[in-house]
Amino acid sequence: MRSPISPKSGGSARSTWRSRPRSASPRCAAGSGPRTPDNTPKRGASLFRAPRPTWHSRKCRDVNPHHGLVTGVPRHLPRQAAGKGSPRPFPAAPFRAAPLVPPRETITPGCGHTRCVQPSHPFLDHPRPLAFAHRGGALDGLENSMTAFQRAVDLGYRYLETDVHATADGVVLAFHDKTLDRVTDRRGRLAELPYREVANARIGGREPIPRLEDLLSAWPDVRINVDVKDMPAIGPLVKTIRRAKATGRLCVASFSEKRVAAVREELGPNLCTSLGTSGVLALRLASYGGWLVRLARRGIPCAQVPPAVRGYPVVTRRFVRTAHELGMQVHAWVVNDPAEISRLLDLGVDGIMTDRLEALRDLLVARGAWHGSHESPPPGGRT
Repeated sequence: MRSPISPKSGGSARSTWRSRPRSASPRCAAGSGPRTPDNTPKRGASLFRAPRPTWHSRKCRDVNPHHGLVTGVPRHLPRQAAGKGSPRPFPAAPFRAAPLVPPRETITPGCGHTRCVQPSHPFLDHPRPLAFAHRGGALDGLENSMTAFQRAVDLGYRYLETDVHATADGVVLAFHDKTLDRVTDRRGRLAELPYREVANARIGGREPIPRLEDLLSAWPDVRINVDVKDMPAIGPLVKTIRRAKATGRLCVASFSEKRVAAVREELGPNLCTSLGTSGVLALRLASYGGWLVRLARRGIPCAQVPPAVRGYPVVTRRFVRTAHELGMQVHAWVVNDPAEISRLLDLGVDGIMTDRLEALRDLLVARGAWHGSHESPPPGGRT
């Protein structure tokens, strides 16, 4: 039986297929290739798909309007950075692209870095480097407890880091896990329990789980970095922030940019937020010379990132420089090794999140860069 695309006489199957009208193939209908004035394909143009842009092509800088993907993968990136099955498109952040270079007044020389970013939000209006007490100092076994946070404040920390979940009845808790099992003497999922039951749980067998509003009211001069752990917590979190009038004292972060965008949509651009995972990836790619992602997002003043992911470095000198040129600070988490902290500070990072509160404080004191509430605390001891 003759193939439906076989020529009746002479020629080849390929030439007959190419002679078919463009609309005859649904795969070709959406294609875009070189065209003649009468809208027919030029000789040699592909009917099956648009020419794939090269790495240096201008098309590699564009965002795919159909899929929200940033096209193009640098050939010199390690395989794990591009993902299995490389090359594949990278997911773009759900924010609309903005001009690459921020207003000139946001970048000033001095302060020990090659270029420094002026505070673009009240939350960041503090001498750098910023010192964050991660979960109040998680290495002491009482993470995210009022005792841990009080100790951090006593040591001079002006920035606390915590996580938030909401109970079944909408109470926002400063707590990392979805369940009570790991760090308390009770069991169960927070989202399924009313607050009256959660209030009976004790961290380490002795400390109650604090509410976010407890932290805001206990230390009105302290700023709090909040990691939103799930979508159900967003509504209660927004209500808590509004009730406490704490928009200028909080920075909202999350692995999910969808969560950050949801909070930002409710509270407006005056809320300090951090880049999510896809935004950080785009920023990392932008730090490669010769290839700039349309990354700068108005009102996103900081990128909070780990120094490395699975052995692949994230925070490099070029990464920090690119972030500063885009008007963003770089905060590294969670760093407990003094040598690594020193290395990151030498790269120009603007903040460090740590579990080892005394170690970070003493290191900053030795460098003359401690800007806590006590400018000259005794090394190794409480103040």
